[in-house]
Amino acid sequence: MGPPSTSLVTTDRPTLEWRNRTPGPVTVEVCRDRPCTQVVERHEVVGERTRPRQPLMPGRYFWRVSTAVEGQEPLRSPTWLFRVRANPVALDSFHGRRTDLDGDGYSDVVLPDRRNWGVMVLFGSPTGLEPVRRLGVPPHPSGEQAMVWVGPAMDNDGDGLSEVTVSFTTVDLLLRDESCYIARYRLVAPERDLRWADRRCPPSPGELPGELGGFVGDFDGDGYDDTFLRVTFWGGIPLPFDWRLFRGGPEGLATMYTRSFGDVFDNGPGVSNITSNINGDRYEDTLVGTANYGGPNEIAVFLGASETPLESVVLRREIPLYTRPPAMVGNGDFNGDGFTDILIRGPTILPGQQTQDHQILDGSAEPDRGAFRRVTFTAPLLYAGGGFGFVGDLDADGRDDLLYRSSVAPLMEDYWIFRGSPAGLTTTPVPIARTPHISLGVLRSSEDYNGDGRDDCVGEGWPGAGPRNFYALISEPGTPLSYRAILLTEHFR
Repeated sequence: MGPPSTSLVTTDRPTLEWRNRTPGPVTVEVCRDRPCTQVVERHEVVGERTRPRQPLMPGRYFWRVSTAVEGQEPLRSPTWLFRVRANPVALDSFHGRRTDLDGDGYSDVVLPDRRNWGVMVLFGSPTGLEPVRRLGVPPHPSGEQAMVWVGPAMDNDGDGLSEVTVSFTTVDLLLRDESCYIARYRLVAPERDLRWADRRCPPSPGELPGELGGFVGDFDGDGYDDTFLRVTFWGGIPLPFDWRLFRGGPEGLATMYTRSFGDVFDNGPGVSNITSNINGDRYEDTLVGTANYGGPNEIAVFLGASETPLESVVLRREIPLYTRPPAMVGNGDFNGDGFTDILIRGPTILPGQQTQDHQILDGSAEPDRGAFRRVTFTAPLLYAGGGFGFVGDLDADGRDDLLYRSSVAPLMEDYWIFRGSPAGLTTTPVPIARTPHISLGVLRSSEDYNGDGRDDCVGEGWPGAGPRNFYALISEPGTPLSYRAILLTEHFR
C-alpha cells in the first residue's frame, strides 16, 4: 500500500501500509540492508499500518512484513525501499522514484543502445557506476526497428524492484503506409541477472501504437506504480492525444480506461506532462500543458484518487509567458516544505543573455489556489540552447536544486546549481564542475548512484563533430558541491 518502493518520504517517521493475507499480528522490520542483517527496529503490529517508533536518520531504509503460520514457514512480504531526506518535516507524504533494478539501494542507469538495438545498463555502487552491460532485443516481426525509447523506472508489481519499460518503434516495410507499431519489453535485473521479463507490459506488440511510460506514479494510492500510454496515431490516423492509464497490481500493469486530457483545454491538446505530489497526500498527481503555438498556452493539475485517478481538475491556468508549449523542466521540493513544486521553463534565450524568467508552481495542501511565482535567474552566460533539466538534491540538504550549464571558457563547460532554500530556489548560481566541452545536452536522469546522499547526473553529449557519448557528473566523496565528469560509453545515432 505504500509508500511505493524507492520513494523519497518527507518525514522521518513515515507511515508504512500493507494488506494482510491472514488475521493476527504481523512483524514489521525496518533495516539498513535488503537482507535485513542490519535491523534498525522490529516490532509487532495488529492491523495494516504503522510508523517507526523513533525518528530515522537521513538515508536508505528497507522494510518488510511477516506473519507466523502454524506448522509452516512464516509468510513474508517483498522487501521495499524508502529514502529519508535531510531536514524532514511533519508532513507525511512521498514523491519521486529511483531506478534500482537489483534492489541494493544504489540507483542504476538504463540507456538506449541504438547502435546494437538494445539497452545499456550501469549498476550503481559505493564507488559510483560500474562498467556498462549490454542487452539486445530480438527483431520484431512486424517490421524494421526504427527507434529506441527507455521509459521511467517504476515498481508496477510491488516486488520492491524497479522495472523499466523499453519501447521499440517498428515500421512495416511491406505496407509502407506509415503504419508504426511499438514493441515493448519489461527490463528487470534481480540479483543483477539482466533480462527481459515476460510481457506484463500491455498492450501486446502491434496492438496499440503510442508512447508508453510518458509519466509514472502511484495515482490511485495502492502502492503499485501506474503509467500512461499516449496514443498519438492509430492505423496511420492521428488522434487528439488520448491517454490510456495502466494501473499497477500484483500481476503487473492492466488496462483501465482512456483519458483524453485534450478535452479540458480550449487552446489545444495536452502534450507535456510531469508527475508530482503537489498537495502532499497519499496519491500522486500530474500537471499537463497544452500545445498552442502562438499562445497563450494553458496548464492544468489533475489529482490522484483511489477510484478515478486524474479525473479531478483542481487548477487550470493560462501561461502568457510562452509562445510554445510549456516545458516543465522538473519537479522537486525546492523550499523543503514537503510539497512538490513544478518549475516551468521560460522562453528560449539569446546568446549572451544573462537573465531568464521562469515560473514556479508551489505545491500546497490547497493546489486550486495556484501559487505561481515568477523567478528571474541570473548567471554568467546562460546556455542559449536551454541548459536546464536536472532537478535533484545536489547538496544533500533535503531541498531540491536546479542544475544548468554554460560555456564561458573556450572549449570548456561550467556546471552550476541554483540551490533550494526555505524561500525556494535561489537566483544566483553556485559552480560545481568545469569539464571539457561535452555539451551535456540530452539530459537523462538525476539520481544518487554512489549512495552518498547527493544526486548525480547522467546526460548525452556530442563534443564538436564527434560521436554522441554518455557522460555522468558524479559527486566527489567528502567534498561538498564538487563533481567530476566521467565518460560512460560511446553512442552513435
